[in-house]
Amino acid sequence: MSVREFANSLGISSSALTKIENNHRIQTKYQDMLFRLVMLNKSDFKKELANNDKKLGLII
Repeated sequence: MSVREFANSLGISSSALTKIENNHRIQTKYQDMLFRLVMLNKSDFKKELANNDKKLGLII
């Protein structure tokens, strides 16, 4: 998954995600919670993305 795809799935910009990754920006509390939830449930997150993509008719 690219940075852009991951950022879009979280509802943040790819530039914000890149800045967070490079310690140029501190994530907000909600972003921190999103990252923690994704880490705890990686397989569920990927399945949900795939299901949403299928509903929208997107190729994954």
